[in-house]
Order: sequence, then C-alpha cells, then structure tokens
Amino acid sequence: GMRCLHAWGAHDLEGWSVAFDRAEPSTLYSGGDDAILKRWDLRTASSDDGDCVATTLNRRSHGAGVCCISPHPLKPHLVATGSYDEKVRLWDTRNLRQPTFELGCGGGVWRLKWHPEDS
Repeated sequence: GMRCLHAWGAHDLEGWSVAFDRAEPSTLYSGGDDAILKRWDLRTASSDDGDCVATTLNRRSHGAGVCCISPHPLKPHLVATGSYDEKVRLWDTRNLRQPTFELGCGGGVWRLKWHPEDS
C-alpha cells in the first residue's frame, strides 16, 4: 500500500497542482488558487510529518490560480505552468524571476502535457 511521507500546509488558498522536479527528486513544485508557484526542498523536512519544509521559491506567477504544473520530460530545467488567467508559462528552474515564454490561450488552462514527439 501507500503511506504518506510528508504533509504540510502549502498555500493560503486551495492547492491545485503538484509535480516533482525531474532532475532533483527531492524538489517539489506546487501551485494553488493564490496564483503562487512554490518550489519545496523536501530534504529540509524537520520531522516525519513534514513540518518546516523550506520553500526555495514563493512567487506569484500568474494573474489567477495555478492549475497545472508540468516538468519537461527531457529538459530538466524546463517547467510549464497553466492558469485560469488563460496563460501557459514556461520557466527555466535555474532562474525563476520571470517566465522564458508565455502563450495566451483564450481560456483557462487546466491541464498540460508535453507532446511526446516534441519532447
């Protein structure tokens, strides 16, 4: 069966999406209704219940809730986020000050998947 390894309050509003970093499995991304993209370092958990997991990024990344997060399957430093602000944003995880690319979609972005042939 499955067991919970870590649990903590991550966002002030509803959490919508989580994804592990493909290059660093102890790094987790989360996005929520607060429009914030967070990057967590699971190695910093100070107890079995996950208390005090440190964020290494806590940035308002969209104009509305972050609904989906999709790390690139082959490019370890590329992460896509989607929001109901109608935008997909691509981020270089080595420098998350601003997105490297933005695409307006004309509607909320609730799911993201990388095309297998374009990976």
